[in-house]
Amino acid sequence: MASSKRLIVDNLMAEIRRMSSEQNIDGSIADELLLDCLNRAQDEASMLLGRHYPAPLITYTTFVTTANECEYDIPEDCLEGRVQKLEYIDGSSGPRDIDRCNYFDNSDLELSSGQTSCPLGWFELGYDRKVRLLPQPQAGLTIRVWYLRELPAMVVSQGKILDVIDATSVELDAIGDAITQSKDEEGSVLSIIDGQTGLLKGVLQVASTPDEVTNIVTFKSSPTITAVDNVTIDSSLTTIGANTGDYVCVGPNSCLCQIRQPFTSYMIQYAFALIQQVNGADVQMAYAALNRLEKFIKTMDKGKAANLRVTQNSHAYHPNASLNWPPRIRNT
Repeated sequence: MASSKRLIVDNLMAEIRRMSSEQNIDGSIADELLLDCLNRAQDEASMLLGRHYPAPLITYTTFVTTANECEYDIPEDCLEGRVQKLEYIDGSSGPRDIDRCNYFDNSDLELSSGQTSCPLGWFELGYDRKVRLLPQPQAGLTIRVWYLRELPAMVVSQGKILDVIDATSVELDAIGDAITQSKDEEGSVLSIIDGQTGLLKGVLQVASTPDEVTNIVTFKSSPTITAVDNVTIDSSLTTIGANTGDYVCVGPNSCLCQIRQPFTSYMIQYAFALIQQVNGADVQMAYAALNRLEKFIKTMDKGKAANLRVTQNSHAYHPNASLNWPPRIRNT
């Protein structure tokens, strides 16, 4: 399995400091500044991906229709409100596409009275961050929404899990400075991050002051906080699948970059260019390197599955026309 070393935010920050030192810039850069630069870089790279190669950001969720309702909220983590596709999940026949339409078609598809067993179309209400189903669907229909996911903010790691002791306790390699049991502080709610993918497994509330001798953190089995940023607080490490090698950070965020090369290199170079600009250093070479990486981001899909593409001169490309071609007669 691939190493996650290059994906940990702490390592990305160390790389930026090293690059700055090589350019005779003071390497003692505040964590807050580096995190700000890295998150700005992640936002920029996400927008590039969304316009050129959205596959790494695509995810889905489902909702169930209610009576007399045709408008439904777009997921809160939807990047730029960009919904890609809607499907009606029919238990008997499987998913069925719902056609995307323009709001000009609303008057043609909307029924004054009506409810339908399967919506025929949908369009986005951008300002309200909603999708509108046409005609008005019946209650109880399951709709699957495919959309571009906004990546979580990156923060420093608060420790790597060495052992999951039980459903509410973990042993870390070190106790992070931000971990606290004080309900008023951000570090009282921690995210468990998958050590390989960077995905959020769950969010738990710290129960007591961490033991800095044994590096054990204990979480509440009955949280007094129900949710943070609309992410539900969990009550069991076992339920969310916490495992050795996962990471802990202030939640709900992530301490690992969720997309790999050239995404991570782009973010490092972007942050480095910003640091150089802030310090008044020469940024021409830094921005030239950044422009090269931007091209890589835009063409991340180039060459993928090229052997599966059908060439234009193939008979499979024009099957009907090929039937009318006269056979080639060879000279004897």
